[in-house]
Amino acid sequence: MAIQSRYNTKVDIPSKESEENGNENTGLQISESWTKCLNDWQKFDDWCYKEFSEKRTWFKARDYCRSIGTDLVSVHNEKETNFIISNFTRNFLWIGLSNFKNNGRYMWSDGTSLKYAYWGRTEPNDVNNNENCVHLFLSKSRKWNDTSCFTSFRFICKMQIYPRCGSGVWVYYKNSCYSINTALANFVDARNSCNKNSADLVIIRSKEEHNFISQTTKHSSGADFWIGLQRRSNQTYKWIDGNNTNYLPGLKNPKEMIPCVSNLLSRLEHG
Repeated sequence: MAIQSRYNTKVDIPSKESEENGNENTGLQISESWTKCLNDWQKFDDWCYKEFSEKRTWFKARDYCRSIGTDLVSVHNEKETNFIISNFTRNFLWIGLSNFKNNGRYMWSDGTSLKYAYWGRTEPNDVNNNENCVHLFLSKSRKWNDTSCFTSFRFICKMQIYPRCGSGVWVYYKNSCYSINTALANFVDARNSCNKNSADLVIIRSKEEHNFISQTTKHSSGADFWIGLQRRSNQTYKWIDGNNTNYLPGLKNPKEMIPCVSNLLSRLEHG
């Protein structure tokens, strides 16, 4: 009897330099819809922004943005600052800047480098050695202020316009598009279904990518999903693109795994 599971589909998308010509390798073509923001998002340059009114801690705001394929807003120049000030009017809004490791080094949650800053006067001041996350103080200085990460504020998510990965069933993350299919299928049928969309079963290349997939599939509690990992005859494991894998978090004895690997998200969660 064939083992059946849900599956994750992934397709790499073209680089910025190949936008105008589409991408023949994946079959995805650049469409006009990929140059626009969703209806309730606001556009600035190549990015879309949205304020969310539910108040959350910095960590929960960040996790929510990531769960929808975006991240807390990062701000990289004066023009972007002016856009945010002009379009978002709530007093306290989380942005993606933090120093929660408490090492004096502030970093954007989306991984971009901090080369521009818009701190308020005397900020950051880290009152009581407990202010490690940053919000916009729009009613006063309209500049950045550090405060406790566990304060609850509204927040702004930011996503890249290009690409939106076509239809709404695809989610963008770091130059790839992902789709979650909840229909049950065996490994071969799942992969064939992905291939029909010029994609393939997901290959997880980093802990960050695994965390993104975990967030994206978290509403399918208890469900297993196929990933693109297979056991070879010599008891080694390879991704379906031919690359070896020497490590996956949470796998203590990979030789006992079945020939085709179901997405071990529930077991990888704490890896």
